[in-house]
Amino acid sequence: LLINNAGSLVSGERLGNLQADIMRSAFQTNVIGPVLLTQALAPALAAQGGWVVNLSSELGSISRRSGFFTPTYCASKAALNMWTRLLDFALAGQQVRCIALHPGWVQTDMGGDDAPLDPATSVASMISLIDQLGPEQAGAFLSFDGQTLEW
Repeated sequence: LLINNAGSLVSGERLGNLQADIMRSAFQTNVIGPVLLTQALAPALAAQGGWVVNLSSELGSISRRSGFFTPTYCASKAALNMWTRLLDFALAGQQVRCIALHPGWVQTDMGGDDAPLDPATSVASMISLIDQLGPEQAGAFLSFDGQTLEW
């Protein structure tokens, strides 16, 4: 089991003040790091089979976007979702499957105090979900509560 848990969010981005260095940094953390780590560990994962769980976000759902907010975070998590599908295809023959998993809106430094979920509830729900993963979830975008999310 490999859990790629990386997230970088910069608030206050608006069209007109986007900065390439901030965008590159977010994509490095949210996309490139998890993909390259999965690539590096693929032989070890293939030796015993298992799962790659990329912690994503519902904010990475293209079909659910309704406004221009946290654009770099949203775009990078959408890219991670695509990479999750691609890696699932690439690793399936080695008995390694991948999912993108939304942890919920959680009371963390990133999620803030208004978030409805405490970290313990989110983590317990994700552990339960991961323990029950089967072939039918391979390549899916799931929420911590087991719901399938729209790409």
